[in-house]
Amino acid sequence: MEDDDVLSEVMLALAKGCNAEEWLLAFLSASGVCRRFHDCASLPHVWEAACAVRWCGHLKRREWMLAGAEDPGGWMAQYRRREAERIKEYPVFFMGGAMTLARPVGLHFFEPRYRRLIAIAMETDAKFVFAPEAPHAGQVAWLCECHNVVRYPDGRADLYVLPTARCHVRHARQERFDARYPSLHYAVAEVLPVQYSAAFTNLALDAEAQEGVIGSSARGRGGALLDGVRAKLEALARGMRASGEEEGEEGEEDEDYDDDDDDEEEAEEEEEEEGAEKEG
Repeated sequence: MEDDDVLSEVMLALAKGCNAEEWLLAFLSASGVCRRFHDCASLPHVWEAACAVRWCGHLKRREWMLAGAEDPGGWMAQYRRREAERIKEYPVFFMGGAMTLARPVGLHFFEPRYRRLIAIAMETDAKFVFAPEAPHAGQVAWLCECHNVVRYPDGRADLYVLPTARCHVRHARQERFDARYPSLHYAVAEVLPVQYSAAFTNLALDAEAQEGVIGSSARGRGGALLDGVRAKLEALARGMRASGEEEGEEGEEDEDYDDDDDDEEEAEEEEEEEGAEKEG
């Protein structure tokens, strides 16, 4: 085997076996040695493996893998693009209380800092972080979507928030936008993989049950929330089902690989036995 092949195989093994931080460190270390090492570490199949590991358990994994295969910029560019999507800064609403995936909660924003939060969210991607307390590094919180938002002239808002994923707070900061009021908190949050469960595949069926949670006030606004929640539940269910199927496929591949190894070992043992008999 050529030296370059050996190096690319080593990088491939690292891409498959390392977490994101370890992989980037390995890539940067290899790239810093010389141009030859950099080229081997930049091979498409190496970065495809890194993407597969990094996106494991994420609801859009299948979609991202298909996009990566078609991206003219290659797998490395796709990896960087998705990292920018997975790790972003969001405004934070914090309040005690338990939340459940895909279970909407009605809120009324009246504090000045949360009037600013909803204004920022609706100008961007309609998302914010819902934390049980003031955000800090290492905290696990919820990434939520805003649905059926009704904003009033003074900035107050009624809305339903839909928890769509758990997230890990990497950094937190405060913005003192007005000295008269408490600061608005922000968090740089990383979306966490979904812990697959067969029960989650029934999320789409929960759409009807949401009517009891949503209440008559939401239906009185034309049912927009119910439609939005149902669409999101179906999307979550598809993503979770795909995640679970892929985990199952990977497990089957591993089992097949092990079976092949077992067959080879049995064949070798038989040959050794036959050889021993002939020698005897």
